[in-house]
Amino acid sequence: MAEQQLDKMEVSPILLTGASGYVGGRLVRVLQEGGYPVRCMTRRPEYLAPRLPDGLEVVQGDVLDADSLTEALEGIKTAYYLIHSMGGKDSFEEQDRKAASNFAQAAREAGVRRIIYLGGLGDPEKDLSPHLRSRQEVGKILRESGVQVIEFRASIVLGSGSLSYEMIRALVERLPVMITPRWVNELAQPIAIEDLLSYLSAALTKKIEGSQVYEIGGPDQVSYEDLMKVYARQRKLHRLMVPVPFLTPRLSSLWLTIVTPLYAGVGRELINSIRNPTVVQDDQALRDFSVQPRGVPEAIARALSNEDQAIAETRWSDALANGTGNASWSGFRFGNRLIDSRIIQVPATAEEAFTPIRKIGGASGWYYGEWLWAVRGWLDLLFGGVGMRRGRRDPDHLRTGDVLDCWRVEQIEPNRLLRLAAEMKLPGRAWLEFELDPEGCTSSAARRMNPQKVPDEEALQLASSRIGDSTSSAISKEKEETPEHQADVSARQQDMSDDAKQASNVDDEYQPQEDREELLVSPVKRKSGEPCTLIRQTAIFDPVGLGGLLYWYSVYPFHQFVFAGMLQGIAERALTPERRKLAVWQKWAGLAFFLLITFGAAALGSMVTLPKIEGWYQSLAKPTWTPPSELFGPVWTVLYILMACSAWIVWKKFGWRRAFPSLTCYGIQLTLNALWSLIFFGWQNPGLALFEILCLWLAILITAFLFWKRSAAAGALLMPYLAWVTFAAALNFEIWRINS
Repeated sequence: MAEQQLDKMEVSPILLTGASGYVGGRLVRVLQEGGYPVRCMTRRPEYLAPRLPDGLEVVQGDVLDADSLTEALEGIKTAYYLIHSMGGKDSFEEQDRKAASNFAQAAREAGVRRIIYLGGLGDPEKDLSPHLRSRQEVGKILRESGVQVIEFRASIVLGSGSLSYEMIRALVERLPVMITPRWVNELAQPIAIEDLLSYLSAALTKKIEGSQVYEIGGPDQVSYEDLMKVYARQRKLHRLMVPVPFLTPRLSSLWLTIVTPLYAGVGRELINSIRNPTVVQDDQALRDFSVQPRGVPEAIARALSNEDQAIAETRWSDALANGTGNASWSGFRFGNRLIDSRIIQVPATAEEAFTPIRKIGGASGWYYGEWLWAVRGWLDLLFGGVGMRRGRRDPDHLRTGDVLDCWRVEQIEPNRLLRLAAEMKLPGRAWLEFELDPEGCTSSAARRMNPQKVPDEEALQLASSRIGDSTSSAISKEKEETPEHQADVSARQQDMSDDAKQASNVDDEYQPQEDREELLVSPVKRKSGEPCTLIRQTAIFDPVGLGGLLYWYSVYPFHQFVFAGMLQGIAERALTPERRKLAVWQKWAGLAFFLLITFGAAALGSMVTLPKIEGWYQSLAKPTWTPPSELFGPVWTVLYILMACSAWIVWKKFGWRRAFPSLTCYGIQLTLNALWSLIFFGWQNPGLALFEILCLWLAILITAFLFWKRSAAAGALLMPYLAWVTFAAALNFEIWRINS
């Protein structure tokens, strides 16, 4: 039948909610291409605006805050409601109910003529999962407002970057043998993302009397097992599926957390929904709309084709609600702000220095300690967080709001600034920032960026500027107390924008307790006339209670080498290929040098020691706990390697000039190390050797302390050496006492 159409002026302007999500992010482009005036509502306009085509209006609004909807809906004739919860905390059904009621009432008061809503397919007469039940309840609430509602109920959405497609792809690509629980055999009726968008856009001008619910899907009724088999065939992969009927939804969600990019909360909700058949029972949509949905093989083929482009247009993880880590801190009282900062001067332009920064994360990794990042991701998944496997939308470019493994891009200014907000599970709020200064290598800048402790007032201003205008009032330069929190918004629905606004209302004084700023040495020496860019890396943490402080200080030693290594990795990748080769050569040549001088000192001691082992030393009376002579060689070999690596780390981070005091102490203790062998074995004087080894022990302690201040890793590497010399001093004392 021919479709009756409304005029474009009758349905415009249009409000689109959920534009940061998978479907909404694609629908906005379809509407713009159709020539419709679109207004996008979001909690964080600064996140969404850079991701949208030019010419679109973006307004701030939150469906959980009824007052914020009035301005957003002003003058609107048609509204798309594409908001739902998955993987959130607390009662997401109650949150969805409140959000729908607020929006329905505001739409009615604003004179909105039509609401187009995307719900979930499923037989309402059956025992639906909480997720599907909530989505159908939202449609009912919207219809009860009196505003005309066109509700589309869909099953699995197939497209590059969609939640179900990403799960299927990860399972098939990673597992040659799959254990399959009962839920993979439930029937569904998937719809391609392109066909879903066609229905949503066609509903805009479709003449319909009253409200209507449409069940939509493709022509194929298949199970998840069938979908995985279709994907495997198209990828020419052979996969064996072994049925395991006793896997519960909870166990299945944990399994998905391990194998796929999904985290436990999302996986659990997805599986709870999959256990319900989601097939079309009423094909009215095929009669009322001219959309001819494509089948599963074609939908997966198109998704694979888009996936080959490396950049999916939108992804399920793009939605702001999909970060579970620090969604909201309403009502919490934050402690003092903790800051860990370091800088490095790189012989490169700001553009060259920023290139590895904008490519960080995802397949590029974090430039240092990848296994430590992997462990942190697994721990986050274990506690219900997002982990490190969400990757990134684009391998080369970032925009505000992008997901970046366990972070989200809060602000990006090309060649100047990248600030990431943490979305992992934390007892507080955290940011990681990279700031570039192309004029930072001047003498005045060097004084400004000196490695000494930053004064409190300066550090406060520094932290304020780094978190940005949205939170700058939280770190008052005057350190005045602020009013009590007023917000009472759910953890699931809030994002870092709410946090930023709430930070200005926290009844606390923000004072950095850790405001150290290290100046790391450049990978290569800067040539005269070469450009130079200063990179400042800053980790910022707002702890909540004692747990937050314990967390910070427990990971602080790891920060010292993980973040320092990351910054040096960025500096190396900012160099030209020729300079990078030189930097790598210099780095390993430095290690060879420290191994050479350390084992050189060992060799000098051995020249005196070895001839005396079988003769004079064997004749001495020794305590019963004296180790066998064969043990000393292997132990000292390991200790000398650790010593050389420790000195190398300090030199690599700070260079000869800035590490001169530390490395001088290292040389002194190395000299005392060799001298002890001469006194004890060469001169056969245990008494004088006891005095000398106590001096050696003190020199090692001072060296370890200086190294620890420069690098926790370097200081830690000297601990076995200090422990062994402590034992050797005790043995020396006993030999001297017994033989006196």
